[in-house]
Amino acid sequence: MIDKALMHVKSEKDLIRLRFLKAFVLGSNCRTSESLRMSIEILTALGEPFPKRPTAIHVALQFARLERKLKGKTFERLLRAPSMYDETKLAMMQILNMMLMSAFVRDWKIAALLGRRTVSLSVDYGVCVARSYSMVSSHRKVALGLKRLFLLQIHSAAGK
Repeated sequence: MIDKALMHVKSEKDLIRLRFLKAFVLGSNCRTSESLRMSIEILTALGEPFPKRPTAIHVALQFARLERKLKGKTFERLLRAPSMYDETKLAMMQILNMMLMSAFVRDWKIAALLGRRTVSLSVDYGVCVARSYSMVSSHRKVALGLKRLFLLQIHSAAGK
């Protein structure tokens, strides 16, 4: 049904909404790889580039960028940030949030990048409902703990 609607779509906005819906349905039906692939295509179309096959280096670089961006900001200050109003950024946040579940099942590197991107968009453009999980998971202590965990996984994978 979604595929039929996609053939008759008239605007770019509707195309993105339908593709988002299709990615959600794919993820809900345990077709996580297809859901993630489609979601990454949507993010790219919205102007948020995302590596198709992220590596541990992508994760480490994203962590470093986010740490610099968060330097000097308290968790409370981040929670009091203004609301996000940009429709494109809100759509990106919804897609990133929807992708998290499939990513946790599929690939820890994608999940890590999604969480960091969500926080980064919130810091740059304001807060929205879709960022709640990522903000909590990116509190400094949690972020440092996750960073250590990911670095340990990178180190153990490199030793194999």
